[in-house]
Amino acid sequence: EKFTLTNTAGTDAQAIFLSAEAGGIDLTAGTAVNVAAGTNMVLAAESGNFSAEADGTLTFTSSGGNEIDITTTGLVDVNSAAFDLDASGAVTIDGAGIALAGGANASSFNVATGGADAKDLTISVTGGGNSSLLLSSAGTGADALSLDVSAGSMVVAPSLADGQTLKLGKNGAVE
Repeated sequence: EKFTLTNTAGTDAQAIFLSAEAGGIDLTAGTAVNVAAGTNMVLAAESGNFSAEADGTLTFTSSGGNEIDITTTGLVDVNSAAFDLDASGAVTIDGAGIALAGGANASSFNVATGGADAKDLTISVTGGGNSSLLLSSAGTGADALSLDVSAGSMVVAPSLADGQTLKLGKNGAVE
């Protein structure tokens, strides 16, 4: 059995309009609910929260090379048991400040070169001013901070300005 509500002559943006002034509208189906729009679709909560939930996988897909755009003047908060972000192109994260924390687990940041040249990992502070690049470790092992190269050369301070000092160790330290 099928129930169909059709307006074949209406061209208004609200050619079919469902309104519940004092209550809600509940769409429930035994198998699936399919909502499709010819051009644009807006799902909005005028006040309060908007929630999308699934007992299985919740998928947002944009075809034809278009973007999925999340815009807010507030916080975007993602909570999950694990977080996996995959992109076939570059991943760009811009912010007034960025903090990456690995919690109590070992962490790594890798560039898989596949043996190709010019696949560099650059960590830098740019723009001048009284800024610093600080690497520190509170580890207590013999390799609490390790700098190593396995095949090429190591260069330390190749652009050190004349009259500046390169220090290794504490002042007056003796082994």
